[in-house]
Formats: sequence, C-alpha cells, structure tokens
Amino acid sequence: METHSRSVQESRPSLILAKVSRRDIIPVIIILLAIGLSAWIGTRDKANTTDELVHVLAGHVALSLNDYRLNPENGTLVCRIAALPIQGLKDLAPVETDSSDWAESQQWFLGYRWWFKSGMDHRKVFHLSHLTMLAFNLLGLLLVFIWSGHLWGRGGAYFSLILAGFSPNFLGHIPLATSDFLGTWTLVLAILAFVQMLERVRFHTVVLAGITAAVALLCKHSAVIIAPIAGALVLWRILEQRPLDISCFGLVKKSQNRLGKTAWLTGASLLSAAVSVLIIWWAYSWRYSAANPSVGEFTQFQVPWDQLTGISLYPIIAFMREWQLLPEAFLYGLNFILAHGARGGFLNGEYSVDGFQFYHFWTFLYKTPLPAMLLHIIGGSCFVSYLWKNRPNLSPTIRGILILGIVYFLMLWSSQISIGHRHAFVLLYLSTIIAGVSIPWIAARRPRAGIALFVILVSLVPLSVSQINRTISYVNILGGGEERGYQRLADSSLDWGQDLPAAVAAIKAFQEEEPEKAVHLSYFGSAEPESFGLSNAGYLPSWGSWRRKAYTPKLESGLYVIGATAFITTKQEWTTQLEQAYQLIRREADPLYKKLMQRGDLSIESADSLLGGAEVKTLEDFEYLRFQRLKNYLQKRDPEEVLNGSILVFRLGPEELDTF
Repeated sequence: METHSRSVQESRPSLILAKVSRRDIIPVIIILLAIGLSAWIGTRDKANTTDELVHVLAGHVALSLNDYRLNPENGTLVCRIAALPIQGLKDLAPVETDSSDWAESQQWFLGYRWWFKSGMDHRKVFHLSHLTMLAFNLLGLLLVFIWSGHLWGRGGAYFSLILAGFSPNFLGHIPLATSDFLGTWTLVLAILAFVQMLERVRFHTVVLAGITAAVALLCKHSAVIIAPIAGALVLWRILEQRPLDISCFGLVKKSQNRLGKTAWLTGASLLSAAVSVLIIWWAYSWRYSAANPSVGEFTQFQVPWDQLTGISLYPIIAFMREWQLLPEAFLYGLNFILAHGARGGFLNGEYSVDGFQFYHFWTFLYKTPLPAMLLHIIGGSCFVSYLWKNRPNLSPTIRGILILGIVYFLMLWSSQISIGHRHAFVLLYLSTIIAGVSIPWIAARRPRAGIALFVILVSLVPLSVSQINRTISYVNILGGGEERGYQRLADSSLDWGQDLPAAVAAIKAFQEEEPEKAVHLSYFGSAEPESFGLSNAGYLPSWGSWRRKAYTPKLESGLYVIGATAFITTKQEWTTQLEQAYQLIRREADPLYKKLMQRGDLSIESADSLLGGAEVKTLEDFEYLRFQRLKNYLQKRDPEEVLNGSILVFRLGPEELDTF
C-alpha cells in the first residue's frame, strides 16, 4: 500500500512537468471554446466600441475598393480581418466615394453615415466581425498554452491558459474589431520566431521570422519595437560562447567565433527584414499611393501630413516617403502613432493632458481580479528566482521574454499613454506565460502548495464569468468596484461606448414611468442611439457631437444619463473665472435661443440657416460650458444608479437646475 501511494505521488510531478502532447488537444479545445463562448456572450448585446466604427469601415474599403486612405494609423490587417466576413453581404451599403468627406478621408463622418444612416443591419455586421476576430484571437490564447508548455511543461501550460483566458481584460477585448489583442500576440509570435532564427539559421527560419514580423507590423504599428529587440537579441547571441548552428543554401556548419556569428546573424536579419518589406508592399497591392486613383478624389488624410512633423523620427520617415521605400499608408500610420505617443487621460480623480507616469501600474492594480493578481505576483517571484538560478544559461525563449518585456515597459513608461489598460496587454500577456513557472517551481516540489495555486486559479473562472456583462468596465474592489470605478478610471479602461444599450434601456424604462419628464443623454461612443430604439432624448455635448439634433435652451428636470468617460472628460475645478465666462456667454446665448424659438425650430439645421457662424459658435460654447458646470455639480454627489460600471444615472429636479 505504501509503495503504491509513493508511486502515485511520484507520478504527479512527472505528469505536471511532462511536455504538452496530443492528449492535450481535446482539453485545450474545450477550454478555448469555454473562453470563446464567455467572450461572445459578454459582447453580444453591447454597442460597438468607439474605434470599431472606423476599423471595420477601413477594412471593408481596403478589401472592396483597394483603397487605404481610411484609418491607416490602425493595423490594416486587423481592419481587413474584421471586415472579411461581411464581403458579399447582400444588404451591405455602398461607401460614398463622391463626397468631400471621402476626398479628405473624414473616416468618422463616413463611418457614421455608412453604419447608421444607410439602412443596413449594423448589428449583423458587427456580430460577424466580432465572431471572426474572436476566432483569430483564440489562436493567441493557444500560443500562450504552447509557449508556456514549452517552457514549464503541461501543468504550466494549463495554468497560463486559464490565467490568460479568464482575465476579464482579455475576455472583453478578444472579440472586438480592434488591434490591441491581435497586435499583442502577433508581436510575441514575431519575437519567438526571431529567437528561433538566432538558434538555427535555416532558410525557413529566416523567412518565418520575416513573415511574422510583417504580420505584427500590419496588425499594429507599435510593433516597430521589434527592431531594437532584435538588435539586443542578436548582440546577446553573438557575445555568448555557444556556437551558431547554420544550415542553408547547401552549407552546414557551426560558427564559433564572434566575427562569423556577427556576419551570419547580420545577413539573416537583413534577409528577414527584406521578407517583411516585401510582404508589407504586397499587403498594399504593390502601390505607393494610399488612395486608389480610380476611386474618387483624394486630397489628404484625415490629419494632414504637415500636422504630424514634430517628432524626432520624422526626418527618417520623410526620407522613406520621398524615396517611396514603403507604402504611403503604412508610413503615414507609423508617423501618426509616433506623433500621438503621449496621450492624456483620467486617473484617480484627476485629468491630465500629458498622461501619467504610473498609469499602467494603477490599471493593473484596479483591473486585475484579486486571485489573478496574486497568481501574477507569485509567478513573477518564481520567475525572478528561476532567472537567478539559471542566469549563466538562460534559454533563448526566456531571453525573448526578458528583452520584449523590458523594451515594451520602457516604451510605455516614456510615452505615458493613459487612455486604456489595453496598451499594456503585451506585458499582461507575457506575465501569464511567466506565471506558468510557479507550477514546476512550487507545485512539483510542494504538492499542497500546488493544490492551493490551482484552487486560486479555478476561483478565477466563476469570478470572471460573473462579470461577463462588464468585462471592459471591470474594476476590482481596490478600484471601487462596479459602483465607484468611474472615480478612478475612464476611456477604454472603463467606458468605451459599449454600454449604450444599457443606457437606452434605462431611458425607456424611465419614459414609461414618467413620460412627461425630460431625458438627457451624453456618452462616449460612436454608435447611434436611434439604432437601439431611442428616438426622443435630448443630447448633451459629448464626443461625436454630430449626433445632436437640436439645441437646448434650458435643462429640464428629469433623467440625466451620462457615460463615465463623458462625465470626467476635461475634468477641472469650476473656478470664479469659468463662472464669469459662463454667465457672460449665457447672456449672449439667450437672444439667439429666442430667435430659434420664434421660428419654432431649435434644430441644428435651423440654427445653421438662420444664424451666423459666430452666433452658432456662441450656442455651442454655451451648451458646452453649461454641461461642464453641470458635471462639476454632479461630481460632488453620487449617481442614483451605475449601469455596468460605465453609465451614470442621475435624477434632477427643478430646484437643482434653476441655475443652469
């Protein structure tokens, strides 16, 4: 009996540490399907997030018109994947190519009219796009399993897969027609392929490294960090004592000296880069011009080139542009991303136009479920111990993790981009792989501790599933939870426009109860409220103000539904100077409202035809300042309800609105 017990105990570590094999195919498929189903349910009844409006349109234009003028700053491959399933749909509306908006690449106006004013079924289109993106991004989770299994064995592979797959952050993003998760795992795949090339210089490893690098660059322009990462990895490989294994072009040898390794690795890297360049040209139809000359006029990108010249790398991009070394749309997109590297945002009750140095530390602290946070910390600690113990002889893939993590961290640190936790997905993705080391490091040595780890891991599954309706807006108790997360975070970390249907449902319920009272809506999104059945609400100033139908002379008592991002955007103290400016412009706006009311038409079109440009601007400025003043008042009290953590609902009476 004792002998049998001992043999069982000895078999457990060997089973945990064993390499991934064919027996894992079915369990992994089941886990991936569970993750995919959870992600789909979580986004199925949501509105499109803000950026998806132009991503899918740009992909459709690229596929159907061979034109790349729209949204070149986003990865064209992501856009095309998102638009792939809608090609050939019978009810798909044509894109207007004979307007000034088309000539000037006004993607937001074009997208708004295409999605919501053309009569096509926009929900069907988004569902097809989401299902396609979900299928591709499940491959990224499969990569987590494969890479973790390669490093840490079967136990580590399952550990990493569940930790990544049931992260609310990943669950909320893997179905979206955005570049964040797809750009993350294709970048990691490119580094992994490059590392393999440095180990074995073969024709196929060189070509594969070039292909994966091109794919990463076509998914997200920030993948240009491959260049410094590759340089660091090549240098590390040259300086170490191990010989370089070479087998290509009929030559089989091992290069031991540094000069030989330098020559071979430099040549292989340049050849790999050439493959990437060829694929990028192929992706843009071997044409320099972003616009297809046979499809309408083209006068500029949405933001003209001359407004994007104030970056240190612009001379290099200008040189490549002059000599047409890469397609125009690709160069413009890269330049745009570099020019917008610093993005301000909201954090911990403050708004900064310059961003926050520790933004992603706080988002990790607030948006990571506590069990997952504990596992990331344990995994990171075990990984540091692993590095110390194996420092003389780190494996190539470990080097790839280290260099990629360090370079990406420094990029985030220097840019201070503060508009969403999604920009740290590369670090979160790497952390899930790293965390797998805790299985061979702890569980295989101390089975009871290993059981505790898996209990914590399994607890993450029901926790994430319970938050399935608010994966994008998920905030843990440290960040205030569902009710108070809006006091800490905003934008795509919380409110990306996805919960418009919840706002519309709340408005409809209120209108049924109190039909005589007014309803006002302001939200951060690109979806059309009317497309979700809302027809008689007043719109307060917010991003995407073209949705407003009329001006509002007076704020009336009733329901005020405000998206969290709209609620805190340009948050500032209401000073005496602002109050004086408000009262002054209020006096200027009153007679203008009277003019419109005498005509009996407060619509935007009526104001444009009756009033001069300066007078219309007065109305716009007044309503903007009035909303800022109202938000300043509301920020000092709690909302009556918070919907899915991202939509704030207030009930205001006449006594509260007298001064507005």
